[in-house]
Amino acid sequence: MATVYKRKTGGNWIAKYKSYNREKGKWLWTSQSTGTADKSQAQAIAYELEKTAKATEAGGLSKRDIEETVKRLFSMAGHDVHIGCPTIAEHLQEVLKSKMARGLAPASIKAIITRHNRFLSRFDNDIRLDMLTTNHLQKYYDELCQEMLPSTAYYYIAEIGSCYALAIKKGYLYFNPAAAVEKKRNKTAPSRTIINAGEVWRVIMAQARAGSYEWLALTLLGWHTGARLSDCLAYDASQVKKVNWLAGFNYLWSFEEKKKRGRGRVLSLPLPAHVVKLCNEHLHQLQGRWLPGISAEFIEWLEIAGVDVKRQQFKTRRRACKSFHSFRHSMQTRLAAANVSDSIRMMVTGHASLAVARNYTHNDVEAVAGALRSI
Repeated sequence: MATVYKRKTGGNWIAKYKSYNREKGKWLWTSQSTGTADKSQAQAIAYELEKTAKATEAGGLSKRDIEETVKRLFSMAGHDVHIGCPTIAEHLQEVLKSKMARGLAPASIKAIITRHNRFLSRFDNDIRLDMLTTNHLQKYYDELCQEMLPSTAYYYIAEIGSCYALAIKKGYLYFNPAAAVEKKRNKTAPSRTIINAGEVWRVIMAQARAGSYEWLALTLLGWHTGARLSDCLAYDASQVKKVNWLAGFNYLWSFEEKKKRGRGRVLSLPLPAHVVKLCNEHLHQLQGRWLPGISAEFIEWLEIAGVDVKRQQFKTRRRACKSFHSFRHSMQTRLAAANVSDSIRMMVTGHASLAVARNYTHNDVEAVAGALRSI
């Protein structure tokens, strides 16, 4: 006889009923949460679970029987139950409207639409949402991994998973096939390394000889601040003010990091006068250009200057281990070699996590030698 009970901690009622254990070949007591704090509802669910267990052992249940049983259980627990399941296209449209109503940023909505459209291009839009299984979504994920990093591909699966979560909440179905998709690990990309002072000198000399003062300004700005390329290209003269209280520096550059915009993260970094002069006069020539193109062109400057960028094969291309982003690694390494505290180093590069900041610190003989000369 099915019954219900509560644990000492309270919460929802637990159903206790007999179900047949095929491995042991006998009927055993089973406990299952009813999902409700109402005792009368819980008792009705317990009876329904026991009845279903007996029906399963007697002759089995069809898919329709299972769906109807689940709907009854949801209804007994006080949840809304929708009869019928929408098509993929209908439900994704419903999800999009729900997310737009929450006031998400346009960029977020655009990313969601991109993932939805990719999903709709893979499956028949008119099939019901509950017709897709974990196997279907695993194959979809594996196909995405052929075109992008597994971690990026998983964002597409996570988006579909959130769609299924809403479907479960509305009672369209009772399981999430996206939750069981097996995530792959990214292939380890060649790690970035530092650009030392000697290499920077060779690069700026090559740029000066070529008369590329805009590149000279960008290079010096990156070397002196360790800022990201996107932040350096967003440099504005109005962000810089002249100061008299910074030893050895004449100007202070204050800017909000593009990567963390809206989170109140503003960096204030001192700059020497010659860097400010170059940036104010020439940096505008690079601003507004395609960011990946500028990054690739900086790597070309390194090679023109005879700097080994240490290219390594990664997927279908040879990736440079030295790039403009290496200035961030260089700054952390130089500061660490000078025995600067972790908190100050994180203030300079804007890292919120000490673990991430330490990943940017490398063993460099030149940085250590410079630190030793200063003591």
